[in-house]
Amino acid sequence: MTLYELFEADDDRDVPADFPWLLIEIPEEQLRHAALLLNEGEWRPSHISGIWYRVDPERPAQKQQRHVHVAAKKHIKIPTKQASWNRDTTRHDRKTFNAKLGSQGSYQDVAKTALGLPPEAVLEHVVENPAEQQMLLTESTDPQLKTEFYRWLEAQPRRSNFEALVEDAVRLNLPLDLES
Repeated sequence: MTLYELFEADDDRDVPADFPWLLIEIPEEQLRHAALLLNEGEWRPSHISGIWYRVDPERPAQKQQRHVHVAAKKHIKIPTKQASWNRDTTRHDRKTFNAKLGSQGSYQDVAKTALGLPPEAVLEHVVENPAEQQMLLTESTDPQLKTEFYRWLEAQPRRSNFEALVEDAVRLNLPLDLES
């Protein structure tokens, strides 16, 4: 529907027939950028029920990148119950970053969408299980990080699969049946 169709019911007898039209073309990239700027600074509901986000602008004077905070609606005023990431996928608030929430796919999905990152982007987060850390580090695209990880891995004492299973079971308080 055109503007003319929307307003044809209005009384336009005072408007000359040769009234000029004003057409403004906005490139898609600029429109996308403008839409991102409109979302800055306020908490907004995400596409996932119960999860909200706030995008904050870049502040070069404070050496802050554009970043997003993600939290459950009831926790938007509690920094320790939030996860936040910079535009370059690193954690934003390292001291208050909630590792448990930051490792959840739903929180990461909201952050990627809010920052306009591709779905395959890997957001930095803290993992408590060393086996999960190993998996994340070997999937990293940063060659320096991979090199450092493999040096660390080489320095670790070797354990048999049985020793690893027993240690994990003890750490998790699982019952052990060593007779079978």
